[in-house]
Amino acid sequence: MLRQRKKDDFGWSPESYSEKKHIICGPRIYKLSTLLATFVIIFGWFALYSIVLHLNERLPPMVHKYDEETYKDRFIGERAKDFLTKLAKIGVKVIGSYENEVSAVALIEHEINLIMSNASGFNKLSFDHQITNGSYFLKQPVGFISTYENVQNLIVKIGPPDASNETSSLLVNCHFDSAPSSPGASDDGLNCAVMLEVLRVLSQQKYVLDNNVIFLFNGAEETPLQASHGFITKHKWATGIRAFINLESCGAGGREILFQAGPQNPWLVEIYKKAAEHPFGNVLGEDIFQGGLVPSDTDFRIFRDYGHLAGLDFAHCENGYVYHTRLDDTYMIKDGVYQHTGDNMLSLVRHFASYKMLANPDEKDGRIVYFDLGGLFFITYSETTGIILNLAAVSLSVYTVLQNIFIYTAGMPRKEIGKQLIMSVLIPGLGLILAIVFVIIIAVILDFTGSVLSWYSKPYLVLPLFFAPTLAAFFLPPLLLNKIKSSNLCDGVRVQLYCNGVQLLWTLGLFIATFSGLRSAYILFICVIFTALTNLILSMMNLQHDVTKWLIGYCLSSIIPALYFVYLYILAMALFIPIAGRSGANINPELLIGILAALLCSLVFGYVTPVILLVWKPWRLIYGLLAINAVTLLLVIITPFGFPFAENTPQRLVVLHTGRSFYNGTGDEIKTDGGMWLMHIDRRAPRTYNAISWFKNVKNIDEDCKKYIFCGVPLYYSRIANTERNPGSWVPAPPPLIPERDTRLQLNSISYVLPDVKRFNFTAVGAHQMLVFFSPKDGIKLIDWSFDEEPPSYGLSWDSRPTYIIRFSAGGSGESELNFYLDLGILPGYNTQNFHLDIALAGHYIEDMTRHKNDLLKDYTKSFLTWGHVTTWISLYRSYIY
Repeated sequence: MLRQRKKDDFGWSPESYSEKKHIICGPRIYKLSTLLATFVIIFGWFALYSIVLHLNERLPPMVHKYDEETYKDRFIGERAKDFLTKLAKIGVKVIGSYENEVSAVALIEHEINLIMSNASGFNKLSFDHQITNGSYFLKQPVGFISTYENVQNLIVKIGPPDASNETSSLLVNCHFDSAPSSPGASDDGLNCAVMLEVLRVLSQQKYVLDNNVIFLFNGAEETPLQASHGFITKHKWATGIRAFINLESCGAGGREILFQAGPQNPWLVEIYKKAAEHPFGNVLGEDIFQGGLVPSDTDFRIFRDYGHLAGLDFAHCENGYVYHTRLDDTYMIKDGVYQHTGDNMLSLVRHFASYKMLANPDEKDGRIVYFDLGGLFFITYSETTGIILNLAAVSLSVYTVLQNIFIYTAGMPRKEIGKQLIMSVLIPGLGLILAIVFVIIIAVILDFTGSVLSWYSKPYLVLPLFFAPTLAAFFLPPLLLNKIKSSNLCDGVRVQLYCNGVQLLWTLGLFIATFSGLRSAYILFICVIFTALTNLILSMMNLQHDVTKWLIGYCLSSIIPALYFVYLYILAMALFIPIAGRSGANINPELLIGILAALLCSLVFGYVTPVILLVWKPWRLIYGLLAINAVTLLLVIITPFGFPFAENTPQRLVVLHTGRSFYNGTGDEIKTDGGMWLMHIDRRAPRTYNAISWFKNVKNIDEDCKKYIFCGVPLYYSRIANTERNPGSWVPAPPPLIPERDTRLQLNSISYVLPDVKRFNFTAVGAHQMLVFFSPKDGIKLIDWSFDEEPPSYGLSWDSRPTYIIRFSAGGSGESELNFYLDLGILPGYNTQNFHLDIALAGHYIEDMTRHKNDLLKDYTKSFLTWGHVTTWISLYRSYIY
């Protein structure tokens, strides 16, 4: 396995540079067999992966109700589980439904009354049931006006009985409504169950809290974020809030991660660091989430933007396949999840409740860097400290690399030394570029052949599809350069140079990330600091000339960073692989996962890839990696092995039985039809629909995209409105029958508010959830509207014209009604007799899907196999010109 080179080949000879036939080397060095190198790579990965997986899956044992006498002040996980079981059994809880507006409210109120009746009496408990109306402009992910009426909030306040601290309250928030077709056990019933148990424990304490704690159970988050807006802008208790904790989910349990904090106010994270029994958080999540890479949002945005508050945002992210599906039920949540979340939240709330400076925190402002190390430690430091640490690491790294290079190249002319310095950085840089190129080529091939998402239910396929070519890409440049023998350095010294080049490459990345203001630059700090310190120690021990000892020390120094990067790999894949299955048909998910995998692979293995020069017959290793990739590609493309979906990792399919009516400028109906609108939730959706016999008769409605706003289809998810292309498929079918609450738009009046500004008064009636789309004609500008915020200066575009969305939701029962006006300005030179705008109304009858689901829609649903999660409801679309 190990082979020894001839001693004469590696004798150190400083004078030999002047003799062109000689090469500069250190003492003898051993070479690895190809088999051993392969074993080291495979064993190294699985050893690191196993260690990190164990750390990531650690959960505390559940505390049961029979333990209550022993643990009187502990969070009882079994109580939370019992409540969640009751809440999940109610079923789907969308706004306007009986399940959400009556059943869930009654259940939560009952639990709150029990808690209040059994309270110790040391603290005052107050309860309020808020029903509220309002509107606001939501900027993300696609800007639109969100308006609502009769949405419900259940609110409990616990605090000192003398009401002396009404201006120092902590808000803790969850939502009990769910997405269409989902019982919402994890999203977000789990957190509501945790909050109720935390409230129960606090209520039975026999001491007075220093601050108030307000528990908000909001009933309209999925619509989105409406009930939290109604609370923070209108409720009497909102003015006394100084910080908040928001609890969310995009999966089915696991450890809850702190992924947003602030803005500013670093003391919040410091309290979490002190309080959390099982800390888990990462500022990288904040950079990712606020960068728009996750197609979701939370109430954190509302409390921050409309309450002007600072807070902490937590989410459960494990098993994101079940998010917003029928699988989001209690059996998917491990017992330890209740205890993990409950222990952390109870301790955290207690710390806030006893924080005497909550009303006016005497803390420095600024941003903070925070991350955990496998859940074992939680690291925090200020952004300024982070910059200092990063630049110190950069300086140390550059110093040690330059020192080593000058030693390795002793006796060479300065020009040759400069060449070696440049080449040492270019080689790994070229490897990284080549890896990205390989990944892009693979992504294009998989997309062209319709084979995307093969790793969706088989995450291990990421390794042969993207890790293997990435490693091959990093191995190729040093081997090719070594082939042409571009300098008088032997292989051992070259390896040392290229190792330092990798260090210098990550050092450059750290420098750029630091000055870009990315707090997640700490990742590259970890990548650089261990090897830089090791380099310094090795130089102090004068081991640069002993290649074997130097390499052993250097490679060992990369193990701790590699462990952390494998940890990030597990977290990243757990988050982004499920997200790739709901990111729409206009994004190639192979690019997202492939590039992410390539970057993480380069961080894990980057420092050891130069050792390829010390492998006997290294091309065998490269050919083997490329062969593994090629065979996997063929299996994915030409066999059923590449089918990405399974019962527990389903494809999301949304089918809306739609009736459409189109009216001309004189109010006459010019077109009416019906059909099934099949929303494309993922890149593979068109192929899936085409493979099902019911949907063979797909009609091309691209012409409608040119005539009608957003192709004349009833958009529901606003994020898919950011393209003028048809975001779905249309299958002609008889229109649905709506016996009551027909969706319609009525123009009540037109009046002049200024000589060149007309006011159009409208009333929209119908479903509990409606969307209005409108686009002023050329020469017309939206000046004002009846909603609380001014029209945005930017927005979507349709037919090269500004286009706006109004989203309306209503709780309660009966017919919903939205009254609004639009003030349209006429630009100079425009004929005022012409039409002013295109406007459309879509009504979504989600609140009673069973009653409104006709036989035709039921038949369509039956055509899907177990690997498909089908969400269906009836919708109506009406298009007008005024």
